[in-house]
Parts: sequence; C-alpha cells; structure tokens
Amino acid sequence: MTKTELKRYLIKQFEYSYERKRSLENWLIRFVCNDRGYAPQGKLTDIITHGCISGCVGSLIYTSDCIKFYTKYEEQIWNLICEFRESTGQTLGQFLDSFSRSIEDNDNLKVYLGWFAIEQTAYKLLNTLKSN
Repeated sequence: MTKTELKRYLIKQFEYSYERKRSLENWLIRFVCNDRGYAPQGKLTDIITHGCISGCVGSLIYTSDCIKFYTKYEEQIWNLICEFRESTGQTLGQFLDSFSRSIEDNDNLKVYLGWFAIEQTAYKLLNTLKSN
C-alpha cells in the first residue's frame, strides 16, 4: 500500500474536495503518510492491533488534543458509532460498556470515542485497500 494508493482512495470516496479535506479518513491518511519510518500499511496495522490507547497515534495522546479532535470530527464519529452499533446489534449502553476502561467524565468519553473512530477508520481503510 503506497501513499499514492491512499490518496486515490480518498479521491474515490469523496466527490468534493471540501468534504475530502474535512474527512476523518483524510486526517488518518495524512497521519500515517507523514509518520517517518513506517509504511502506511504498518502504521494502520499498529493502530488496529494495539489501539490508540497504546500511544501509537502520537497526536492523540493528550486529553486536550483528543477533545479538539473529537470536536472537529464529532458528526463523523457519531456516524461511525451508529454504523458499528447497527452492524453488531449493540445498544448505546452496551457499546459504551465495551470500552476497556470506565468512562469517568465527559472528557474521558470524548477521548474514547475519538480513539474508537480512528481505530474503526484504520480498519476500514486497511480492509478496503487490501480488497482492491
């Protein structure tokens, strides 16, 4: 998987450049392509295998950065959550209970939902690109 293949994927997914630039997919592709020392596929695999909680997404380690990310992509994050819940049959309560750590406050919730969105997007990207 090359950077060019990732960029082609984005163009194919989003008809308008405005939507493409503001997409969570674009954020993640930029992140994995700019991470020196890693092939994009390897970085996506690390995100899926270890999760954001491991610190493998360096720009989403601190709570304040995660909250900014959540605020920027909130609508897309909730769309991913709805898709996930529909595919698994989980209620919102079951979904929230499935996190490995307890949700202590609203900031904590935003961190976990942002991480979930990154991990789900990495999974989708990797599977889509493997199948092509």
